[in-house]
Amino acid sequence: SYRVEAQLQARSRQLGRVDDYLLLPERVSPRLSEIGQRIRQSESFQEKRAQLDRFFLQQQLSYSTSQLPKTIDPVDTFLFESRRGYCEYFASSYALLLRLVGVPSRLVGGYLGGEFNPLGGYYLVGEDAAHVWVEALDDDGIWQRIDPSRLATNAGEAFAPNRTGDVVTFRAVADAVLHNWSRLVLNYDLRQQFGLIRSMVGQVRDLKKFEARSLR
Repeated sequence: SYRVEAQLQARSRQLGRVDDYLLLPERVSPRLSEIGQRIRQSESFQEKRAQLDRFFLQQQLSYSTSQLPKTIDPVDTFLFESRRGYCEYFASSYALLLRLVGVPSRLVGGYLGGEFNPLGGYYLVGEDAAHVWVEALDDDGIWQRIDPSRLATNAGEAFAPNRTGDVVTFRAVADAVLHNWSRLVLNYDLRQQFGLIRSMVGQVRDLKKFEARSLR
């Protein structure tokens, strides 16, 4: 078993050295270096981030997971030639440019979105919800979450929520059955089982009298 704690609007402060978050690859293309030198002239973190956002928007980048070119310099190819890629392309390119302008940055992997199961009352997060974004260190030493994929020209379509409305699919039914079996049978401890029995006994006592012939 494990326990997860989630915090909304959490603030994570950097306590140690940041040298590792400024490391650069051995080779950086001249075009990337030029962009970095230009934006590096800005004084504040917010100004640098705003300029990076404008650059990404100007490049008219689109979110895509298919037919992507293979190259020895994927960041340069993505930003200036193919202009197509998925979350890792956006995040890696943005983080590299942040480091070029002197802002410590790192990649974060996790999940984005999920499908709500109305039968079980929970969200099902599958492998297709895997996502990569960026964390950048601001002027106050706080890590700020940035999702460069949102700057794609087709971001609204690529990240549209999966809404099934009131339609209950066979997949939802099957997953809810499996979830409840695991929760109510496989993972039930003795205290929970006695609690369920007491609850059921109380419900039976509350039932009104009925005639035996009503069961025929």
